[in-house]
Amino acid sequence: MATTAATVGVGLVTAPMIIAAVGLAGYGVWTVFRAVMVYVASAQLGLGPGVQRFTAISHGEERQARAARIFWTALLLYSALGSFALVASQLTAGELVSIFEFPEHLRGDADSMFRLMGVAMLLNLQAAAFINVLQGLERFTASAVTTAAASVVFVAAVALLAGPYGLVGLGYAAIAQQAAIMAVGALTLWRTISRARPSLMPSHDVRSLVGFSVKVQVAALSTLFNTQTDRLVVGVIAPARTVGQLGLGAQVAEAGRMLGAAAVTALVSRMSVVRGGRGEGDLSALYARISQVWIGSVTGVAIIAVASMYPVIASWLGSGYGDAAVFGALLVVGYGLWLITGPTSAYLRAMGLPGLEARYGAVVVVLNAVLTIALALAIGPLGVVIATVAAYAAGSTWFFVRVRQRTGLRVLERPSNWASTLALAALAAGVSLGWGLLMAGALPAPLALLPTGLGTGAVTLGFLAWTGALRRPARSTAAR
Repeated sequence: MATTAATVGVGLVTAPMIIAAVGLAGYGVWTVFRAVMVYVASAQLGLGPGVQRFTAISHGEERQARAARIFWTALLLYSALGSFALVASQLTAGELVSIFEFPEHLRGDADSMFRLMGVAMLLNLQAAAFINVLQGLERFTASAVTTAAASVVFVAAVALLAGPYGLVGLGYAAIAQQAAIMAVGALTLWRTISRARPSLMPSHDVRSLVGFSVKVQVAALSTLFNTQTDRLVVGVIAPARTVGQLGLGAQVAEAGRMLGAAAVTALVSRMSVVRGGRGEGDLSALYARISQVWIGSVTGVAIIAVASMYPVIASWLGSGYGDAAVFGALLVVGYGLWLITGPTSAYLRAMGLPGLEARYGAVVVVLNAVLTIALALAIGPLGVVIATVAAYAAGSTWFFVRVRQRTGLRVLERPSNWASTLALAALAAGVSLGWGLLMAGALPAPLALLPTGLGTGAVTLGFLAWTGALRRPARSTAAR
């Protein structure tokens, strides 16, 4: 979670540096570049969890040589995907640049940067092999250090190259960032990958890995669809100003969603290690303990986030963004309903049953599409966001019912202190709201954002400490 927060922070730090170097129009070109990178990286959203899960199983079974073979297999698969992206970028860079209304004086540099993007995408996908194997081995500190080192390299490269070389310099900065992940990742993984000569997994294991990854990919793409579609639909039915309000609210809500998703990544590794080392019975017991803490924690944090949405946005941007706060608060509810399924999805991945998660993603996509059409016609842009919340509510309910029917797993077990959890969450939300409004009124934006954010963060951490979410768990047998 700290790594995710740092990644968000790097974007905040480098944005003014890039604008100062290449101007607002150049920053727009860079934004398109980064968007293409995200969509290309989404091609491995299924393979990454698959590599993580199979590595964790091997770690639990104390079969480190098998973990090394998983790494080399993953590196080969990622290299194949990245090579395709590299070739495509070289062949289509000119056509891609012509699609967008870039200023004439930037088109040459934009063409060069998009060609460099192919190299960055190849390295980005190869670097994912290092990160996913580190996470599968539960070496989250090493993963965080690797990402942090690459972030420092990126900031330094932007500072050194963006000014004299413009967009081309930014392309080289992106390449340097991904190369740093690979270099540091190779150092941290050396003991694992050097246990045996480079070799691949047996063909039947590769088929299992690919089959697992394809199913997870469906769920991952559904999340991408649900988080991006609202803005496209609102852009069709409402003025650009409304789209901007939605974009701002969604940016704040998605920051929280990303932090929660980062925590789910840790759950997948922990449960898979236990599954490999001790079996299904211990995994079910671990799931029951985690789920009880998780449900209360996610529910309470969502309540605090809803109450804090307006003062956070007001502290960041000033007054006049009430619609953004409403949109953001609704999306927090929707993303909270999705995050509640996190431990169950982690359990299914550990058991090698990602099909239910894939169907859950498909159900939410269909519900979101149908409800969006109906509610957009009925009540406009607000209806589009309400449709997303309703789709997650109905889809999550369907998911829990189907998991119970398929596996017998008791999901959404009622915490023993449910009433006190809700009461404390409401109290924390009130404190966060009051503090945020006080800071937003006393200090100008964006100076007020720092004390507002610190206050909200302190209240949230205090609540999580009370629920037990921050308690350090006993290490698994395989980890010891």
